[in-house]
Amino acid sequence: MNLQEQLKELACRGLMLQPDGDQLRVKGPKQVLTPAVQSFLKQHKIELLKLLELESALPAPALTPITPSQNAGDQYPLSFAQRRFWFLHQLEPDTSVYHVSGGLEFRGILQIQALERALSEIVQRHQILRTVFPETDGSPCQRVQDTASLSLRTEDLRDLRSSELEPQVERLVNEVLHHPFDLRRGPLFRVRLLLLGPQRSQLLICLHHIIADGTSLEVFARELGHLYRQYAEGLTADLPGLAIQYNDYACWQHAVISDQRLQSQTAYWRQRLAGAPPLTTFPADASRPPTQSYRGAIERFTISAETIEPLRQIASQCDSTLFIALLSAYAVLLSKYTRQPQVVLGTPVGNRPRQELEPLIGLFANTIALHLDLTSAPTFTELLEQTREAVRGGLENQDIPFEQLVADLQTDRDPSYSPVLQTMLVLRREPLRLLDMGDIDVIGADVGQTTARLDSTLELEERADGIAGTWEYASDLYRPETVRRMIAHFQTLLHRLTDQPDHPM
Repeated sequence: MNLQEQLKELACRGLMLQPDGDQLRVKGPKQVLTPAVQSFLKQHKIELLKLLELESALPAPALTPITPSQNAGDQYPLSFAQRRFWFLHQLEPDTSVYHVSGGLEFRGILQIQALERALSEIVQRHQILRTVFPETDGSPCQRVQDTASLSLRTEDLRDLRSSELEPQVERLVNEVLHHPFDLRRGPLFRVRLLLLGPQRSQLLICLHHIIADGTSLEVFARELGHLYRQYAEGLTADLPGLAIQYNDYACWQHAVISDQRLQSQTAYWRQRLAGAPPLTTFPADASRPPTQSYRGAIERFTISAETIEPLRQIASQCDSTLFIALLSAYAVLLSKYTRQPQVVLGTPVGNRPRQELEPLIGLFANTIALHLDLTSAPTFTELLEQTREAVRGGLENQDIPFEQLVADLQTDRDPSYSPVLQTMLVLRREPLRLLDMGDIDVIGADVGQTTARLDSTLELEERADGIAGTWEYASDLYRPETVRRMIAHFQTLLHRLTDQPDHPM
């Protein structure tokens, strides 16, 4: 093994080396920095410094292929994003605010054995679904458990009267979706099947965010439908094998993304957020509690295709997208409500820089903060350009996890609200359109929303007939009628912006 290969092996084990003049800075888990490793670093210090300097001049790491890790042990480093979620879990181990959860309702004669086999195959395919996060000397690592099967627990509620059914379903939803996870022992993925009637059932799904993100749900839906159809017809699974696993990505990330790159991105965000208001949120109906409770609720709404298509056309004429147009419109709404010419809002990014990552379940997504300035009363088309450039810059500097950025910025923390940003907009594809269960009709089950990470989050799903929207809000701050009024104003604003895109706002 040459020096470069040894350097990559150390990086895969979580050891980060950084040149500092003629010194070599070392960061990593204590259990990795053994006497033998320390001796190796001292012996090859000069060669390592030269090698690190050469690597800093190589092309962007996103171009480097991801290959299976050569880690000889059973422990892997956490990805950058996982580190932050692990830390947040230590602060609040009993919260469900970092759960990724939902429900599917099946209409038709469900083949339970085929469903169970499909779920077991997904767990076997994706090692991250059977990964736990033990600690060694206070430092976490990833460890894949050998168990590759899943026992689908089923609750038969078909004999209950309607008056008895609702409270039982509510109890089970709370048990499955909100019960805390133990990161050390796992499992961090749980499902429960509720039999509600002769041809009606509901599948509850819950994962900890440290092992999955929004795009992971699309992967899950696509594979679940495919495998269920195969097994229901008596066929064998024929999904192509995965070239890499999530822990390979974590090793790759440590090997190719240097501390210098992260420091450069922190400097970018520090400059972008300079002068931004510390609080950008809709006026509340009630006093803000001293500490965030994360209690939440939702309001659902739709935006017609007749409203969306003109918006899409204007965006296209400005070399932009519907996503940029919706972000810009939301920024205008925020500015009007807050009476602030500058606003900050967040949006998630997929952060899957390599094609090998597309079929994986895992935590890749990140949040970027957009600081937009409406001081000069720009036209909507001018704001589109500003938003587009802000998003472009954010995508070019998305490696550093948002939670890590918050810590690095060292902003004054107020426990009553989320730092840097308090609202965000999400535009996503509808996961259910990827879920084809053959003769079974599938709809999203309304499992209730009782948590909210931010003051407000506007989630939009693009569909053939327009957009289905969900406004998640902190129920400590807002009444339902207030949120419904803000939704109505947002819809009115979309019409006005498309009617007068070149009129100063």
